[in-house]
Amino acid sequence: MAKRIVQLLLAISLLTGTLWAASDPFAGKWKLNPSRSRLTDQMKVKAVGPNKYDLIFSGDNVETVTADGTDQPALFGTTLSVTVEAPDSWKVVRKTNGRTEIIGLWKLSDDGNALTDSFTGYHANGSVSNLH
Repeated sequence: MAKRIVQLLLAISLLTGTLWAASDPFAGKWKLNPSRSRLTDQMKVKAVGPNKYDLIFSGDNVETVTADGTDQPALFGTTLSVTVEAPDSWKVVRKTNGRTEIIGLWKLSDDGNALTDSFTGYHANGSVSNLH
């Protein structure tokens, strides 16, 4: 008898969990519509020497790079290059195994408090995505 009650309770909890997940409005697959979204994230750029910077994208992920346009070893087996195109504009390129994955065109605001990133991602299947 106790075994039957445990089986019944297990079946009820599984059914209830499934129904709850099906009614959750955040569950499912989502597609980003950049025209209706504003994405912000925080990063820090810290000068650590002449034309040399620490780029801190998240948490403890720090990449130190010389802004001379050359590919330099970076996080997760990638390379990173930074080219100063103007005093307020940088071009940042990340590659994996020589293949360009990301190009970011960074523009600093006149007051120096905001950075705009025109971001282009190059995917392995040949598709390209843009986020400005």
